[in-house]
Amino acid sequence: MDNIYCLDKDELYLFIENVLYSEQIEDSHLNAVIYNASNWLVESIGLTYFLGRILQKKINNGVLSKDYIDRVYKLKDSLFFDLNEFEANFINYLLLHDRLIKENFTLDEILNFFHSGFIEKDYGRIIRS
Repeated sequence: MDNIYCLDKDELYLFIENVLYSEQIEDSHLNAVIYNASNWLVESIGLTYFLGRILQKKINNGVLSKDYIDRVYKLKDSLFFDLNEFEANFINYLLLHDRLIKENFTLDEILNFFHSGFIEKDYGRIIRS
């Protein structure tokens, strides 16, 4: 495993549910990701865009607790986890490398793919070149 793991939307949901509510996960890979984050071995990263989609689903289902967002953002204090927001450099990087957009991948797949490569690079230099 690398030093950073980018969670897709479904993984982020399960990750949060497991850590906050001890929900059991049958996926052994995701269990390893959570174990590594809990033991500060590998950083798990989610996109705020995916968190927004999770929040919308919880609102629609009437199950969003008042402290949920605060608890999610405080996870970084207890395990190797962070949420990354879209910023101008990431959007420019995405637009410069649009081959997946043209191949009919979903937005979630495209974002996770690019975000995985994006955080491992000095994207500021990549964009200027």
